[in-house]
Amino acid sequence: MRTALRWLGLFLLLVTVTVLTSFMAMIVVGEDRLLDLKAGNQWLVRDLAQQFSREVGRSQQLLSRTGTMLVGAGGVEASGVSTFSPEVRREFDLDSGMKGLYLYDPSSEEPLSRLEKPGTVMSADARGLLKSAVDQAVQGTQSLRSIGAGLTAMAVRMGELPRVLVLVFDGSAMLKADGGPNGEKWLILSDDRSALFEGQGEGSREFPSTVEVAEISKTENPAGERAEWSREWQAANGSLYQIDAMQTGFSGVSAVSLVPIDQASRYLPFLMQMSTGVSFLMTVVVFLLRHIKTLVGSKSKAAARVLDPTPADSGSI
Repeated sequence: MRTALRWLGLFLLLVTVTVLTSFMAMIVVGEDRLLDLKAGNQWLVRDLAQQFSREVGRSQQLLSRTGTMLVGAGGVEASGVSTFSPEVRREFDLDSGMKGLYLYDPSSEEPLSRLEKPGTVMSADARGLLKSAVDQAVQGTQSLRSIGAGLTAMAVRMGELPRVLVLVFDGSAMLKADGGPNGEKWLILSDDRSALFEGQGEGSREFPSTVEVAEISKTENPAGERAEWSREWQAANGSLYQIDAMQTGFSGVSAVSLVPIDQASRYLPFLMQMSTGVSFLMTVVVFLLRHIKTLVGSKSKAAARVLDPTPADSGSI
């Protein structure tokens, strides 16, 4: 009984030591992993913001150039008759990213003039978003709206007359990032927190909905005055995420990236199984070593008794 208790105590001691050692190692490795996740996430969100700013700048130049050609060619008439010049049409045909070009009078629901690539179909909802972009542009604010199917509309007011030029371009290939080094999910949120572009991280990881990400973005930066922010965030699904955001340089549009943070509790069952197995093996090894030592000692004593017999009694003469 005493021997069994001794071996049980040794086993429990080994389990405790293994658990504590593994737990401390897990904390150290987890901290390093968390720092790597944050660094990768911040790298991704900066890259997205730079890509978006660069592409939006290119679209702005295209709008400005098109507007200049339109006005210079007399495409905007005071009588309300508006036509696109051959130069504008040529520019439109050569640019594969341009899917639609519209000239609006804010007082009219339908565009005064339009150019559309073959196969481009605008739904009623999409046309409503185009009109919303026009109304915002009339107020002097450049407008950017996602109208579905990878298409995005940008609107600017041009000339002395209340005319608005709307460019619809294919944004499906606008951003090249499919995810960061850790398979993050990313979004480009407009000033009203609607998603202009969205990328899903690789693998089977579960991410919060776009609406939920937009809500935390609105909470963290309600007025859009912060150029950059970062925090750990627990979503409605109970998982913990690292979320980073950065302004892109265009009218309150921000790039947002988030990556799951592996929680230490997820590893506890594996940790207990590993520590129990290691401790069991160590106990067996110690038991075998002790048993072998006992057997070797017994054989040595037996051999010594054979080689050194007890001397016979000499007696007296």
